Amino acid sequence: MDTEGLSVLTAWAAGKFGADLMSVFVKKCGISDKIKHHKLIIPGYSASESGGLEEELKGWEILVGPREGSHIPAYLRTLKM
Repeated sequence: MDTEGLSVLTAWAAGKFGADLMSVFVKKCGISDKIKHHKLIIPGYSASESGGLEEELKGWEILVGPREGSHIPAYLRTLKM
């Protein structure tokens, strides 16, 4: 999802990275036709949006990832997809 060059935390604070916008993006981008699972990993800094996403994206499992991008590889190794 395009955050217009803003960091996740800044985009979230500016109202450009909320559950309503993320769910619209997921529905419109066609990702569900390209994957076998319905798991969405959101950045740790947007953890407060997980509840809203669960309501907006029925049937999707919302996972909260790490806050820092450098921690993504280690986080992904812990998942069972």
